[in-house]
Parts: sequence; structure tokens; C-alpha cells
Amino acid sequence: MPDNTVPEAAVPGVAVPGVALPGAAVAELRAVLVGGPAALTAERRVQSVRSTGDTLKLPLGAGYEHFRHQGESTVVDGEQALVYRWVMHTAIAE
Repeated sequence: MPDNTVPEAAVPGVAVPGVALPGAAVAELRAVLVGGPAALTAERRVQSVRSTGDTLKLPLGAGYEHFRHQGESTVVDGEQALVYRWVMHTAIAE
């Protein structure tokens, strides 16, 4: 059964690649991943994103876990963070 709680403490993860206009500064936003498989560790549940409009696609095992921002936010380690909820799993194409 997926864990739908927001982790109280986690380590920032890897930035998600984004597209920026040349010379434009892109602010990274903190995102907390909620739901999905229990195999997704607390350390990987905090990520950096550059846009709230895209689905965050995180590799895990032989597939990808997909998360979407639906307007929620929370505080993690004293900083504002967007909540991304798990929406689906896809397999890695061969």
C-alpha cells in the first residue's frame, strides 16, 4: 500500500532538467513527493523542480514513477515546498 504522508525530514535530491531561455535565470523550487511505492526512499522524496506544470518523472527500478503538483504546498526543514502526488508508474522501454 503506498505511503501518502509527507516526509518530515528528507535530503534534497537531484534537480529535474528544465528548459530556460538563454540568459534567463531559472529558480528551482523544492518539491516533496507523496505516495507511490514504498521502495522510494525518504532521501529521494525531496527534489528540485523548475516548473509546476510538468509531471515529475523519477526513475525507480525497471520503470518510472510519475508525480504531479495539484496546488498543495508544505514546509520541509523550515522551507516552503510544493507537494507532488504520485499518479502512475510506467515501464522503461527497451
